[in-house]
Amino acid sequence: MSAPVPAAAPPASSRLRRNLPLLLGLALAGLCAWALLSRITERAGWLVVEVPAEVPKGRPLEIRITLPQPVPAGTIKVDLHWKDQRGEIRGFLSAAPRQATKPEIAAHRFLLPLPALPSLAEVYAVAYLSPDGRWEKRTRAAVTEEIAVGPAPAASAAPAPAGFRRIDAFELSFEPVPKRRDSAAVRWFVAMAWLTAGAVAGRRLRSPLGFVLAAAALLAAAGELLAADTALADALRGFATTQNWYEGRRELQRLFTATALAFTVLLLGFIWRRSLPAARAWFFTALVAFAGAEVVSLISLHGADRWLNRPVAGIPAIQLAKLAAAAVAVLAARRLRRG
Repeated sequence: MSAPVPAAAPPASSRLRRNLPLLLGLALAGLCAWALLSRITERAGWLVVEVPAEVPKGRPLEIRITLPQPVPAGTIKVDLHWKDQRGEIRGFLSAAPRQATKPEIAAHRFLLPLPALPSLAEVYAVAYLSPDGRWEKRTRAAVTEEIAVGPAPAASAAPAPAGFRRIDAFELSFEPVPKRRDSAAVRWFVAMAWLTAGAVAGRRLRSPLGFVLAAAALLAAAGELLAADTALADALRGFATTQNWYEGRRELQRLFTATALAFTVLLLGFIWRRSLPAARAWFFTALVAFAGAEVVSLISLHGADRWLNRPVAGIPAIQLAKLAAAAVAVLAARRLRRG
């Protein structure tokens, strides 16, 4: 008897056609995520802000502002605020004298004192237009992205070359990113919920799939107990600062965040298109949603952090999302069946 002839592998064009809906879905989800991230940042288009490439402590910070469109006669004023090494917002730091605005004047230059405070890590500027210089009478206001501050140079050191770079500015309705304050009780509850879900899944299925679900739940619990997303985000932020990558990170963060959201949406769609038992589909949904939240929190794009760190009843929104995912996993694990 002749040996059976192995089936020929499908041609590359056939595989491409079969995977085309998946690729198109990923691209569409990525574009939607990118558009959403661009929308929630609410960039201020009425001014262009430039700062020196290097900003050391103890030397005045020069901020250049250009108004692309003519503005009525009045004033423009700039204040400087700061954050410490723990990311805490410490409030007002210094101010520059207000300058007159006229339709024919577009460029403005401000020098703001930058004291050599030991805990000073970042600053951000608040710029506003006002007919008389008073904050209460402001007509436009914007806040810049955070600017990393370097150590104070030696007294004998010459000033660094005056290279300037553009930074993002946002409408002031978007306040600087608040420091995330996780609830320890909620963190423990989320971790215990994942441990429970994993144990129940492993016991009820007693199969390779049950082992995989239990292992994934254990990883989720460990990551939550260790606060892995915030710890890794802080470590990466410090590394980027030391490597002088911090100031150019924003577009890369937006790309990674959009990709993470796109993959999350695509995986959720894939799960629910499969003919899976409802309990398994819900367990996988909880895992994917939790992992997506962890990755987005780890990337720490400021536009996303403004929403994820926002407290709801005293608990950050990201923690409530994780709690919901863990609760779904527990409920789904109780309904898992073999087969």
